[in-house]
Amino acid sequence: MTSAFANISEQVFDIWSKKPDGLVFDDGMIRLSGLQFMKKVGSRQGVLAEAIQPGDRVVIQAGRGVEYFVDMLAVWRLGGVVVPLAADADTKYIDHVLGISGASLILDGKSEGEPISLEYVSQSCAATKPDDLAALLFTSGSTGAPKGVMLSHEVLLRNCLGILDVLKMDRDRLFINIPFNFTSGICHFLACVFSNSTLIGVENKLFLADLPRTMDRLKATAFGGAPIQLRWLAETFKGLADSGQSLGSPLRFVMSSGDHLPTDVIDLLRQVSSTTNIFTVYGLTELGGRFCILDSSDIADHAGSVGKPISGLGVTIVDFDNNRELGAGVEGEIVAKGELLCQGYYRDEKRTTALFSQWGLRTGDIGYLDAHGFLHLTGRSDDVFKVNGQKVAATVINNAMMRLAPFADAATISMEIALLGTVPVVAYTLKEGAEFKKGEILGALRKILPSNHIPHQFVEVGEIPRTGSGKVERHTLRLLLEK
Repeated sequence: MTSAFANISEQVFDIWSKKPDGLVFDDGMIRLSGLQFMKKVGSRQGVLAEAIQPGDRVVIQAGRGVEYFVDMLAVWRLGGVVVPLAADADTKYIDHVLGISGASLILDGKSEGEPISLEYVSQSCAATKPDDLAALLFTSGSTGAPKGVMLSHEVLLRNCLGILDVLKMDRDRLFINIPFNFTSGICHFLACVFSNSTLIGVENKLFLADLPRTMDRLKATAFGGAPIQLRWLAETFKGLADSGQSLGSPLRFVMSSGDHLPTDVIDLLRQVSSTTNIFTVYGLTELGGRFCILDSSDIADHAGSVGKPISGLGVTIVDFDNNRELGAGVEGEIVAKGELLCQGYYRDEKRTTALFSQWGLRTGDIGYLDAHGFLHLTGRSDDVFKVNGQKVAATVINNAMMRLAPFADAATISMEIALLGTVPVVAYTLKEGAEFKKGEILGALRKILPSNHIPHQFVEVGEIPRTGSGKVERHTLRLLLEK
């Protein structure tokens, strides 16, 4: 790298210039080497040079495949601040983002600019300091109004390098099936760049068996996705194995991120492929992507944990009701500390003040540290509620539901019911050809759940609304169930 934590795009170009023929991106239709990528970025830089000044916020719309990453790097080379936007964002969300960010330009694919020549690659890259703003990443709004997380060049780059310290990626073909505008999309892209790997990015959502089939067709050697996607992979591989079939070459590793990876999924993955390394990752947009990772070498002894913080971060468990730090084995709110914290929420002093405490950055997630220092997630603060005075954890119900054969996906929220008060309500989707038989489901759940965790109601939906990292969009789900 040219210098420690300089402009990210300068670091990326430095990597590609040394290995210009290395394959960088592949989606089954477009395949780009480092040199070809630099040409496309250089072209966009030339087209946008007069429109973007250092520090300008620039909205970049996803849903355009590799052009999203081309625009992202071009904006960084010009010293601009990237403001990612989902392809399916509605007018209300777009107005909210534009109003807060003060963006001067929207790149949505309507005027991409033709490739010009490689001479644009040699144009100087805007000078940036490590703590200069690189991106405003708006949260999905899964628990309320979207918030613009301020991330510097240093935080994004060091977060990427921290995860690579554990993953040891090298010339992998990493498959992802998420919208590129999510934090994890940027993290996966950068991780591939700095490990000489190829990003196989497919944005259109794949379900169940379509996911492993597409991965096999594109010759993926690794996968990064949400726990529900790893469950689909494991169940598909198990079904094939049971019928005496296989699906291409086994994956070198799979990486779960976005939420808790249940132990039954881990067990199934280990059963269907003993050679596939399993990594569990816990991340937050406010930390530039990754927070903790459970190394595959620890999966046997610490399955169910999300591991330990990456380099540059630490973790503390705090009881904010009594204003004290908690010891091993005691559940409380998870707090991140260290050098790789965001700069707060853009133009939102009230939320920024609430985000930070004397111990560090409040995650809103609930968990505990075991005696060996491994972090365990038990839910979000708004995932834990009381039924008849007793605590109920939505995560516990979700995990139990997904152990039952008929369900493809499930999510639990609390709802207020007349005369009963707060009760757990489960939204679910079924596997193809499966039937929902309430009596059988309740009977099975009563064997594995505490009595206060038994769902009051089951609601079938077309799809569980989730963010690109796999977390349930609680606000959207609540609106869906209240209709």
